[in-house]
Amino acid sequence: MVNFEDLDVWKCSARLSAELYKELINFLNYAKDSVAKFRVQIDIRMEVDSIPNKKA
Repeated sequence: MVNFEDLDVWKCSARLSAELYKELINFLNYAKDSVAKFRVQIDIRMEVDSIPNKKA
C-alpha cells in the first residue's frame, strides 16, 4: 500500500502550503505596520486640531 506522504503531488502541495503560509505571515506583518503608521497619523492630526490657532 502506498503512503500518501510518499506521493510527489503531496510533497509539492505541502511545500507550496508552507511557502504560502510564510508569505501570509509577511503580508500580515506589513499590514500591521501600516495600521500602526496610520494610527500615528490620526493621533498627530487629532493633536493638531486640538491646538487653538493663535492667529485667528
